[in-house]
Amino acid sequence: MRSTVENLSILIRTLAAETNRAPSTVSRLVTGSGDTLRRIEERSERGLPVHRISTERVERSLDALSQIWPADLAWPTDIPRPPKSKDAA
Repeated sequence: MRSTVENLSILIRTLAAETNRAPSTVSRLVTGSGDTLRRIEERSERGLPVHRISTERVERSLDALSQIWPADLAWPTDIPRPPKSKDAA
């Protein structure tokens, strides 16, 4: 089972590839920092994450991804999608 942070990484990379944007650009759009993706994917020699991200920031980032996700791009079925906010409707 993947972690929520791994799901965030997959979603950022998927959206970047499908919209011809750099992953750092999508990371900046949804997390507020273009460096976040690199930091959460960085692993120590033991394979453990070097940097952490708060649960609140991950949730905000997933919400932001859900809001900007193109209608013609399928959200990965194995990743729970946050509901769209009423403001976005």
